[in-house]
Amino acid sequence: MEKSRPGVRLTALRVLRGTVVLAGLLAFGQPVLAGGFLQGHYPLLQAHEVAAMILAAVVLLSLVVALLAWRPGGAPGALPRGQLITLVVIAVQMMLGFSRELIIHVPLGVGVLILVLKNAERVWKLPLRAPAAGAAEPSEQASPAEVDA
Repeated sequence: MEKSRPGVRLTALRVLRGTVVLAGLLAFGQPVLAGGFLQGHYPLLQAHEVAAMILAAVVLLSLVVALLAWRPGGAPGALPRGQLITLVVIAVQMMLGFSRELIIHVPLGVGVLILVLKNAERVWKLPLRAPAAGAAEPSEQASPAEVDA
């Protein structure tokens, strides 16, 4: 088994915390922009599209950082897995939005926000310090809810 590198983990988790907060703000802003468009502020549709692309880029960056926190850093594998799932769902969400399939796009947007917030919760629950040698992290043990997910 590969030894974790605390310096990599510490740096990666700090950057990851920043990216998941940014992703959360962007995901929360999406319905606000869409609602503004629906109220008649038509330039907000383009802002909604641009914000979606920025959100996808931030989640992609989060995925790369989560991989660094996981593999050389020793963080749980749930971090990159959650980011990957979120990135795929955002890609589907963007395709539906560009094709104006709003009957699926709108409820899936709620799912994107939930995924982004769940990822942020996972990241912020992890301690920044590395676990003691030979000790398993509490988050490594899957709860019944995580097993079903």
